[in-house]
Amino acid sequence: MGSTGGSPVLAGDSPGTFQFRLFSFSAFFLSHSVDRANGTHHFLTMNAIVELPATELGAMIVCTPDILGGCPRIKGHRIAVHRVAGWWKLGLSIEQIGERLPSLGAAEIHAALAFYHLHRAEIEHFLEAERAACRSLERPPST
Repeated sequence: MGSTGGSPVLAGDSPGTFQFRLFSFSAFFLSHSVDRANGTHHFLTMNAIVELPATELGAMIVCTPDILGGCPRIKGHRIAVHRVAGWWKLGLSIEQIGERLPSLGAAEIHAALAFYHLHRAEIEHFLEAERAACRSLERPPST
């Protein structure tokens, strides 16, 4: 018999052994076994901290001099952080940005926004430079 999430798990490892294991979410492990042949009780306790690897923001956002003029971009893509940040500032949700940039996953969009918040002045500079470039391409109204 077995279950998960902090409930007891009963298991018979061999015909003469009965084990009772209690798992908790705090990474505490208690094992109690009884040898039915001689009635001996065995206890084993362990504390363990399991740490899952986190993805470093620097591993997801890169700057390469010969790609996008060195602007911070999402690794593996030619999509600049300021592009994602600009759409987010215009009110687009993570899902809407993902619809416009279907090659990106939600984690990559979140990483770009995290980078924007950590380096706001730098990214705002790229946004303003892009706005200025767009303004310079506008045609004056014809008269």
